[in-house]
Amino acid sequence: MMTGSMFRWRTKEKEYIDHRKKHKSDGCDFCQLVKHHTDQVVGETAHCLIIKNRFGYNFWDGCGVDDHLMVIPKRHVDSLANLSDEEKIDYMNQIAKFESDGYSIYARAQGSKTRSMAHQHTHFIKVDGKAKKMMIYLNKPHIVITR
Repeated sequence: MMTGSMFRWRTKEKEYIDHRKKHKSDGCDFCQLVKHHTDQVVGETAHCLIIKNRFGYNFWDGCGVDDHLMVIPKRHVDSLANLSDEEKIDYMNQIAKFESDGYSIYARAQGSKTRSMAHQHTHFIKVDGKAKKMMIYLNKPHIVITR
């Protein structure tokens, strides 16, 4: 079984790239969700929102993805280190809850070149448990072949 692989179908990847280009000057998408709750928000705590990833991965660790959520702090911070102790406890409680519900947990480091949002966020990814027998991925052009 492959591990560490995460991909979107080409159409979803294109939607994501187009969204990032179109809304680049609009400010932080996550801060907008904190201000104006949408149907993307599926849960809330004192210091965090649980949101549906609009551009969720289709594959994770060699399996299909059933659900892709994220936890975001309500306050704009770029690192867990910048959260208050109370915010950290709330944030980590959400991570523990979703991990115990069968979600994989994933976050990129603050300085990661592949991190698309400066606002701290952590992915919760629930896979379907059906390992793909074969997966070929090309970045440019964006092609994913699975079986």
